[in-house]
Amino acid sequence: MRDKIDFKKIVYYGELIGVLNFNLMIPVEDVLIQKIDTKIRKHDNADTRKKKELLIKELEWCNEHARALTNTANVLYAKYIRWQMNNTFIMMVFLLFFISTRAYNSL
Repeated sequence: MRDKIDFKKIVYYGELIGVLNFNLMIPVEDVLIQKIDTKIRKHDNADTRKKKELLIKELEWCNEHARALTNTANVLYAKYIRWQMNNTFIMMVFLLFFISTRAYNSL
């Protein structure tokens, strides 16, 4: 499993703890973001503690690499928008060709 432009491993002190798949990310408004309680409390069970510990490590890693992650996300988003615009243009050309040939054939 290698890092690619749309895929990044989260390696925390030499240990692979997760991955980021930029293709699965979507832009959201800030008002839709919800905070997650990562504070480990004495009543948390073992599973909840492990999940919170992992979240804390992942968040720390993301904060340390925020500039590079933001840049990658922006580059991929720009490529997606360009691809979408190119495909829209190709579809418009195809539709115009289709409509013009139908109009010509109906004469």
